[in-house]
Amino acid sequence: MDFDLTEDQRAFQATARQFARDEMMPRAREWDENETFPVEALRKAAALGFGGIYVKDDVGGTDLQPVIDLVEWGRERFRRGVHGRASRR
Repeated sequence: MDFDLTEDQRAFQATARQFARDEMMPRAREWDENETFPVEALRKAAALGFGGIYVKDDVGGTDLQPVIDLVEWGRERFRRGVHGRASRR
């Protein structure tokens, strides 16, 4: 089984990293301390294709496999310590 990422997956990963670095990390502590749900940041994430990741692309989703979600989005957030209160419960 080949576990290497495809070129598209690597591009998605790079976008996730940049988004996490630019939009999530600088505000994560404040959101956590104030128990803020970051609606605008999540809208930006959705605009980049991070919303509807399991929804088929023919109906507006990105049709990613669950492992890709974990690799590109989840790993990046948790690796950098951006996880907030909801993930600690």
